[in-house]
Amino acid sequence: MLMIGAVFGAVATLTWTAGPSVRVVEGTVGEVEGTGVAMRLSEPADLADTGLGLVGILWREGDAAWTRGLSDAGFPSCIRPGDEGLEVLLGLVLDPGGGDRPPSEVVAWVQCPPR
Repeated sequence: MLMIGAVFGAVATLTWTAGPSVRVVEGTVGEVEGTGVAMRLSEPADLADTGLGLVGILWREGDAAWTRGLSDAGFPSCIRPGDEGLEVLLGLVLDPGGGDRPPSEVVAWVQCPPR
């Protein structure tokens, strides 16, 4: 019985301490897909030319409330076509991958400057 408790405690501790890898990045929009569902950054260098999905993420403009809904312009976030050069703040989470799919960073949230 003690052995089962020790194993359960070790697994619970590992599960509790293991968390997602998260980083906050200041970036410059390089290009936005025509419907606004994806973009690439031109800066920072480690993310340049990396495609990032924007559907279903949390987003806000300036200090407005966070939302997952469509913008007033009908796009899935505050980033829209024509926003090349826009400075944004991104929350990125590491998807650990699985099987033959490699790990990759995905956008969890984005904050745009007020329009």
